[in-house]
This record gives sequence, structure tokens and C-alpha cells, in this order.
Amino acid sequence: MTRIMAHVLEQDPDFKVFRRLQPMRRRRSGGNREGERTLCVLDLVTTGPDVRRDRILRLTLQRANVDACGRIVETHEARSWFEDPGFELAPEQVQATGITQLDVAGRTISDGEAFGLIASADMLVSHGASNHRPFVDRRLCLPATRWTCTLDDVDWHAHGFARSDLRGLLSGCGWFLDGDAGGDRTNVILNLLELGLPDGRSVLQALSEPEDASALMVEAGSVPIGATSLLRERGYRRPSGRRTWIRSISAACVEDERAWLMRRVYGGTRHLVAVRAEQA
Repeated sequence: MTRIMAHVLEQDPDFKVFRRLQPMRRRRSGGNREGERTLCVLDLVTTGPDVRRDRILRLTLQRANVDACGRIVETHEARSWFEDPGFELAPEQVQATGITQLDVAGRTISDGEAFGLIASADMLVSHGASNHRPFVDRRLCLPATRWTCTLDDVDWHAHGFARSDLRGLLSGCGWFLDGDAGGDRTNVILNLLELGLPDGRSVLQALSEPEDASALMVEAGSVPIGATSLLRERGYRRPSGRRTWIRSISAACVEDERAWLMRRVYGGTRHLVAVRAEQA
């Protein structure tokens, strides 16, 4: 009944429906496949922005496996550590971070575990890498690591979002969270990475590789009404005046995409899916 009411409200322009963002849990059998990469999502809370004076209060890391087509195929549990800064937190610091003296008292980051999780990843993703990286580099002395920033490397305003902070993006996507723990924040970033952009790619695909003018365009027609939300989440869009949904992908992903459409959109029935070399 609740879902029906939410669906009815969504059709009314005077209402906006928000849904609780669920943890992204992906599991698959077997070992890593050819072309897979590992990304590590990082969230950091500090006493302030000055790397020389301020200290880390909480570090959270969550790893995920990404296939050759840029899709998250497996997620791992988030690891989070509090750390005692060695001084009393000011009231304004507690208010700004939501972290209290009791949370951090006597706590410390496991440097060895954190180093291993980051150093063995192919990509490190953070929402605010320019602020986080100096603290992490100073603390862990990382080897050369590819940092990607979901705050600065994505033009959220061009994609229709009024704000680019995590809370603003949550609201723009119609999501909400009950808390603000480190694992909650890395889960938000993982879900943002899967958002579809107007050019047919996901945020993760756009961050991972430059736009390819010779990308193949997948075109799906006669889509059941109930499957349109699945297509949007997958990165498909429906151009004005057309009755088909399109998405730009690489040639290596065509057969996987056909299989996904047959299984999730067309209910296992055979359906014609057009593929052509044209920029979406």
C-alpha cells in the first residue's frame, strides 16, 4: 500500500517522494574476470582543513569490483576507524562533524590495514579529494595512487543538480539517510557512481575513461512501462520525440548489455535490440 501511495504522489507535480537509500550489496560467484578493476571509496572527517594543524577523526574505506564495462559487480564491507586527535574537541568541531570526544577517546586508525586496502586498489574515489588527499598522503605515505573526485570531477550543476555536496546530491536523487556514519557516506558515493548521465554513460564510466565519439549506441524499443526506471538507473535516456531508449557503450559490452535487456527489461523473451556505431 505504501509503495502504491508513493507512486501516486510521484505523478503529482506538487509532491516529491524521497526513498531511504539502501546499502549497495553486490555478490558474485567465481574469481575476478578479465578486465576487472578494484576501486576503493574513501571518506574522511578531520578537525579542520589545515593538514599541518588539524587531525583525522574518522577514516572510512569501502572497496568494490568493477567489470570491463564500468559496472560495479561486487561490493565489500566498509571499514571505519575513529582516531583520538590528542586534544579536546571544540564545541564547533563536534557540531560540524557530529563526532564527540567519547567517539574518539583512545581510538586509533589501523595504518597497516588502511594502507593495504588503498594501495592494492586501481582507483581511489573520494567526494572532496583535494581536501582529503593531503591528510591521507601524510598519514599513510601512499605509493602513486590514482585519485578520482566525485565532487570536483563531475559537473553536477550541468546535470541538473542544484548542489554538489553529498546531502544535496542525495536530495536531488530523491534519497535520504537515517544517519551520517562513514559507511553511510561511502554507500552514497557508490550509488552516485552508478547514476546515468545524459550522454548514456554512468558517473563511474565518465570518471574512468574519456568520452568516445565512436561508441556504439544500444537502442531498445517497446519497453514495458514498469521497466523505464530500470533503464534510467542503467544510464539509458529517451530523446525527445522518440519512443526508444538509448545508451552509449563500448563494443566489448554489447552482448552483456543484450543479455541484461532480455532478462531485466523484456522478461526473458526474445526482442530486437538495435546496435549501431553512432554517437549517442
